[in-house]
Amino acid sequence: MRDDELRRILTDANPWWRTATSGNRTAWRATHRVLQGRARFDLGYRSQVLVDITAGPLTDALVVLAGPRRIGKSVILMDSVDALCRRSDIDPRQIIHIPCDQLAARDLRRVLTLGRELTRSVDREQIQRRIWLFDEITQIAGWTATLKTARDGTPFGDDTVVATGSRWVKGADAAANLFAGRAGLEDTRRLRHVAPMSFRDYLIASGRHLHLLEPVHPAHLQEPGVRRSLEAVAFDVDGYDVAWQEYLTCGGFPRAVAEQFRDGQVSTAYLKDLQAWLLTDVDADAPPESIPRLLSELEQRGSSPLNVTAAAEALGYPNRPTLDRRVDRLVATFAALRCPQRSDDGNIIIGSRPKVYLTDPLLAWLPHFLR
Repeated sequence: MRDDELRRILTDANPWWRTATSGNRTAWRATHRVLQGRARFDLGYRSQVLVDITAGPLTDALVVLAGPRRIGKSVILMDSVDALCRRSDIDPRQIIHIPCDQLAARDLRRVLTLGRELTRSVDREQIQRRIWLFDEITQIAGWTATLKTARDGTPFGDDTVVATGSRWVKGADAAANLFAGRAGLEDTRRLRHVAPMSFRDYLIASGRHLHLLEPVHPAHLQEPGVRRSLEAVAFDVDGYDVAWQEYLTCGGFPRAVAEQFRDGQVSTAYLKDLQAWLLTDVDADAPPESIPRLLSELEQRGSSPLNVTAAAEALGYPNRPTLDRRVDRLVATFAALRCPQRSDDGNIIIGSRPKVYLTDPLLAWLPHFLR
């Protein structure tokens, strides 16, 4: 892209630069499309995955935020911008949001220069640390190498950086390029995941008046203290059961939860959005019905280690590698998890077949809803 095109992208993506001196630092919220879109399906749920970035002191931290499409990573970034704009110790022009959907690697390198240049007014008295928010950066080939070079040789190395992505590409090598000595001096989680709402989050968001027990590690479920806690809420077991069945129907994608709460079901439009995401990331050349068939087969085989040969034959694939590739892509796009078999001492059993789980109940229902 030309510099004027990149400048326009930056200016449009950072409306808080215009309101920085108006006396109302958050005036941009009222017309921001991402937040307007969330308002139609808002039950009050807010992810806390970046709260240390938005509420703590500015540092040279670098965080990669990964999760499936349609989970709300862009909304989390905008909520983070809102929280940062409300802080008296931060000038909104220190915040640089970069939507990466249209960028190539060379554009990314240039954006790092232009972003600092466009906000140079905050450096009049002294150089100010920037907060860079890269949305969907993982779609840019070589993005980790570009950020690595900038962290090593420019003031970008002292800035706060949050980079989001919906697909984890093995060749990106974030651990070597970014986490090894370039993720800041603070002891923070460098790779974070945005997952669908847990059942606990669902209970809170849906407004059910059920007691929330303290989280317990699965290894401790047989302990007497857990038994006593469960006995204390045994009178409300029917309420928990109804909520659990509803959660298994709508899953934990925030919009799906809101539609279930408001309309009693997840809309066909949103289900087709999820199907389109999976078709794009798993096999864009396949017919649309290939995704429901794949999800249905994996869901039916989820109770035991995946027999790839048998599953490939059931799906009509020509060979095992075809299914392996599609499962790899499901895992890379955070729609599925591979769970390897482990021995009693916790080591992976070499040569054993893993189980494959879908990451949200709604994905298991897609084949039923879209047939």
